[in-house]
Amino acid sequence: MRENRKNLMILSYRVKTKMIDFIWILFFVLSASYSLFGIYIYSRPYLRERVNFKQVWGLFGIFCFLKIFDILSTAYFTSKLGISYEGNMFVREFMNIFGIWGGLAVSTIIFIPYAFFLFLSVNYVAKNGRGWKIFKMIIITIGVLVPIVNLGSVPI
Repeated sequence: MRENRKNLMILSYRVKTKMIDFIWILFFVLSASYSLFGIYIYSRPYLRERVNFKQVWGLFGIFCFLKIFDILSTAYFTSKLGISYEGNMFVREFMNIFGIWGGLAVSTIIFIPYAFFLFLSVNYVAKNGRGWKIFKMIIITIGVLVPIVNLGSVPI
């Protein structure tokens, strides 16, 4: 009985991990296409005129500031619990290859320009102001909650 329960828990963990990995891949594909659209907008001067770069750079600065706390909290909880507890499958794989700090550095180097072009394309599409404000609130809320969740997962 105990062995069956243990096997069921292991199977449940594997299914849950695969589902989370699928969600990350889906998120990556969707946001990567939006970032490629941002690169296209940035490369065309007549489209670049419609982007409010003051708003984009403002959100990008806030994002980079919050990313520092994300990196520090992720490094702390993965050093305490292990790399396998990292939820983002891309960061987890980079950590497996390069170590905790190396994986965080590589993933950040990849994600920073990716985020900028994502912000640029959302600003281009959400020109009316309300869509941009909602997007900005979502990004800031996620940026504040991620370090809290990371640190909350470490036992005292």
